[in-house]
Amino acid sequence: MPSLHFGYSFVIGLTIATMPPSSSIHANNLRRRILLIIFGMSYPSIILMAIIATANHYILDAVAGLFVALLGWHVNSVLCNLLVLEDWAYYLLRVHKPSRDCKAEGAQDYAADKEEGEEDWWRRA
Repeated sequence: MPSLHFGYSFVIGLTIATMPPSSSIHANNLRRRILLIIFGMSYPSIILMAIIATANHYILDAVAGLFVALLGWHVNSVLCNLLVLEDWAYYLLRVHKPSRDCKAEGAQDYAADKEEGEEDWWRRA
């Protein structure tokens, strides 16, 4: 019964709405923040109108999808706290978890290209 069309779009919209506007401090950070919230919440609204207009789901299905999505959003925050247990299990199994700053084997380094021109390095990739 829950509409995961709406639930999935709500999670994507919520992710966009909770993104930080930028890492640097600008005077127009508030405007960017408001635009992210509007853009993030407009996507689930459009999907809601589409699933109701095309008769894929009823409104109650979308409400149930919303609750399933919110449950998943909150369960994710609980699961993030269990990463310590994951690290401990990797240690006991003598397996190394790849780190984010670890360079993959065979990957190319574009740091030299970035120094030449920050906006042009992606064209050569």
